[in-house]
Amino acid sequence: MTAGFDESAARGAGAAPAGDGRSADTAPAPGVPPARADRPAAGSAPGAPESPARVARGSPAEALAAGAELARRHAAAPGADGGGALDVLVDETLAGLAGLPPRRREALARFCAAGLRRFEPSATADDLAAAVVEIAQLDDGLARTFVRGYRAAGGDPGPDGRLAFLCALRALVAARRELERAGQLSGAAAQERMARADEVLALAERFGWRARLPQLVCITGLAASGKSTLAEALAAASGRTVLSSDRIRKLRAGVDPFERAAPGAYGDAESRAVYAELAQRAAATVRAEGGAIVEATFRRAADAEAFLTGAAAAAKAAWIVCEAPQAILLDRARARALLGSVADADERIVAAELAVHRGGLQTPGSPLARLDTTRPVAELLDDLARTLDLRSDGPP
Repeated sequence: MTAGFDESAARGAGAAPAGDGRSADTAPAPGVPPARADRPAAGSAPGAPESPARVARGSPAEALAAGAELARRHAAAPGADGGGALDVLVDETLAGLAGLPPRRREALARFCAAGLRRFEPSATADDLAAAVVEIAQLDDGLARTFVRGYRAAGGDPGPDGRLAFLCALRALVAARRELERAGQLSGAAAQERMARADEVLALAERFGWRARLPQLVCITGLAASGKSTLAEALAAASGRTVLSSDRIRKLRAGVDPFERAAPGAYGDAESRAVYAELAQRAAATVRAEGGAIVEATFRRAADAEAFLTGAAAAAKAAWIVCEAPQAILLDRARARALLGSVADADERIVAAELAVHRGGLQTPGSPLARLDTTRPVAELLDDLARTLDLRSDGPP
């Protein structure tokens, strides 16, 4: 489960509403699998579900009910599934985005190619995706709740990765339309359309990360390796929640997150308990939000074992390792001390970790990526996206 929709209205840390109160265009473009002819579109007939625009301005209970109603309508008119020619749609959409910066357009093209390889088309899932995208432009949490209601009522759009991919594609189509309209306008009207296109592109990219990422991703590395920075950047890109071992350790110790913990908080037994709780919290977040990001060192085998055995979801985690040269790690630790950082790993601790892990930190499973954090965060995210897109297999 990677789309992150089906369990809760809770919004991931770093997520922000991707719209400004205006509803999106959802009429099919050429090549888009159309709404099935054997049933009216949502909100188009008496007794039909609320329109996505109204759902996005309603309550969680209304979003649940609307999702359930769409599932019932799908069940009442099952028809043949299979969707339309997604490869044609992708080609036309990317052609309409030719004016984007080359690096951004290249990333979108690579993501679309990966999605076409991994996911079978589905008219039912696309119908759901069209509604989800319109709701998500106003309230991502209500979009999650809408899908939760759909699934709870027996609706089955297939793998969550496919739903996320179709949502991303729907958002790209909407962005293409906005750019086309901007080209037909001038002055403030054109600028407004361009801004709208950028908002919808950002939404497409957020859905793209949800399609790429495994359910649970652990970002690890030695102290001062840039774990927190990367985790927060990935959370902002994907709309997922970050769970930090440092934060849980301080909560258990009754210490303010912005203060240092006492040495006793780092004892062996307490550390194992921290990682077990980290696993349980991560599993709960996956159930509630469809995915989570964990940030911790996992430098001790006993801590890693406590995490892996703490919850079933933790045993399936994927791993990303942050790395930097020894001199850089020590410089970062010294700089943090001079700036009065509340990070508990000072230069002494960094040096001790380096002495133990001379060959680099090893993870319980083969890592998805090892990232050199001396590079800008934007480049690290680009590299990670490329690695995930080029995998021969899809997200777990």
